[in-house]
Amino acid sequence: MNSVLDMYLSFRCLDIAGAFFAEMEAKDVISWTNMMGFMLDIAHPVEALQLFSQMRDSRIDVDVVAMMIVTSACTILGDLTKGGLSMDKLLFLDLVQSFL
Repeated sequence: MNSVLDMYLSFRCLDIAGAFFAEMEAKDVISWTNMMGFMLDIAHPVEALQLFSQMRDSRIDVDVVAMMIVTSACTILGDLTKGGLSMDKLLFLDLVQSFL
């Protein structure tokens, strides 16, 4: 299912991709980050953060890609707290990733 979503996003079919994503029964971290990344690519950082919030509400584990997207969206908006992030959390995540 992620490959179909990615195809719609690659062709910039946001309406179709959004509808497809909404109907997906089993969304994983890849599905969520594909949508969030696309929103960021088309200069919609607020929507990317909304998707991140929905992802967390769905109890999907956050990965490094999701954190990079959220950090980028917050940077564009000029406020790290909008993504529920603080500099301490970002530094901690960076430190953890350096050991993986």
